Amino acid sequence: MSEDPTVGLDADRKPIGFIDRPDQYRAASSGAAKNATSFLTLNALPELVNQNAALVRRGRFLSLCFIMGIGDDDWLIEVKDGKIASATSPPKLMSSSRFAIRAPAPAWKAHWEALPAPGYHDIFAMIKSGHMTITGDLHPLMANLRYVKEVLAAPRIKP
Repeated sequence: MSEDPTVGLDADRKPIGFIDRPDQYRAASSGAAKNATSFLTLNALPELVNQNAALVRRGRFLSLCFIMGIGDDDWLIEVKDGKIASATSPPKLMSSSRFAIRAPAPAWKAHWEALPAPGYHDIFAMIKSGHMTITGDLHPLMANLRYVKEVLAAPRIKP
């Protein structure tokens, strides 16, 4: 096994976490892989979104920052003209954001499955089932709802 930084090793020196891409992962046997899940998935978010021309076109009038919470980790997602300019964690002190979308790491993992289970397939289903919260200014979220939903679903494993 190569010394790839995207692959962690457990106590028995067996690989855990992600293999090549965020959507190709193995079941983790330690808490370190849970943190690796959010780190690697959201580090890949700019590439996943920006290579999707239809999605960038859909969000071309949107420029803002929002917080995406995965468990205890908050990520500042910066959108400029429909492209993800950056995804940083933790956000810098006093970073400005319009809204925040937060859910536990297992809920995000379920949302990013190829065929999510009922209650995890959509952000509003996750809110209704109590797995997600949205706070802040809802106007830019609702005005660009399809774009935001597709950005949040971009790490989803392709069937």
